[in-house]
Amino acid sequence: MGGQDLFTIFFRIVVKSILIVTSVLEENAMKTLDVQALHNAIDQTLEQLKNRPKKSKR
Repeated sequence: MGGQDLFTIFFRIVVKSILIVTSVLEENAMKTLDVQALHNAIDQTLEQLKNRPKKSKR
């Protein structure tokens, strides 16, 4: 019975570790997506400004 208890404890530790790593990876992925979205928004804005008709100087 003692071996089964150790296995259960070990299994729970492994599962919790996997969940923690998965959570960290998801958080980092979301940050990456946020940064990519920000870069895309900046690029689009710069492109719009570049293509905007210029006002005539008076």
